[in-house]
Amino acid sequence: MAGPCSPWISGDDVAECCNVETTSGSLFDTVAWQATELLFEISGRIYAYECGPRTVRPACDSCVCGFQVLSRGHVIGPGDYGYPLDLCDSCLAACDPSLVKLAGVPIREIEEVLIDGVVVNPADYRVFNDRYLQRLNNGHWPHSQNLTLNDTEENTFSITYTYGASPPSLGVSAAASIACELYKECDGQTCVLPKGVTRITRQGITIDKLAFTSWGFREGRWATGLPLVDAFLATVNPAGLQRRPVFWAPGKRQYAQDWG
Repeated sequence: MAGPCSPWISGDDVAECCNVETTSGSLFDTVAWQATELLFEISGRIYAYECGPRTVRPACDSCVCGFQVLSRGHVIGPGDYGYPLDLCDSCLAACDPSLVKLAGVPIREIEEVLIDGVVVNPADYRVFNDRYLQRLNNGHWPHSQNLTLNDTEENTFSITYTYGASPPSLGVSAAASIACELYKECDGQTCVLPKGVTRITRQGITIDKLAFTSWGFREGRWATGLPLVDAFLATVNPAGLQRRPVFWAPGKRQYAQDWG
């Protein structure tokens, strides 16, 4: 994932934090987005907020569920490392035809499911474990489809959904705090941002890059000089990780977008 999908705060949130009555111009929206980008990166790239809507066309490939060929040619299966045979993440319908694994976690909302161009009743499915779409009432998802056709045609299957983790309320307040200081800096007011802020003016007023050279993870804690920001980072990323950990298991094929 290259960055957050949507800003944690709005221009109105920035104006309220700065005790400014109007949000005229684009500066408030600009600093809201830049504060989001900054906190997204230094908090471990966890809270992308709302991503999508995204439409996918699931179809089973030729995989054999849970099996892996090691570099020395030895084939191992799910039973060799304790995985039950009915937990297949790597292909649609190979082990549990009622489940479809969707990339991006957590799943926020299923907007629409189409089979043969017909909308599936939302009462017939649910989101399971934040990343699966499960068909209910002993129903099965289509095992294959014609991907050369639009999803409004027969022999097609599509899922449209949104995903992404929301920041906690402390993170929202921290973003507003940073954005307010960015606004003050750009507006020529006194602010508490550390030295090293790089400001580029384009078409009036815009901040393009931030170089918070005095910010960092030192002596086991975050040091930014902004109390809300330090409290947020100490809560969600106390070890100063650059991104969320990823767990890899033998025999389970992983895809980068699954961790988005």
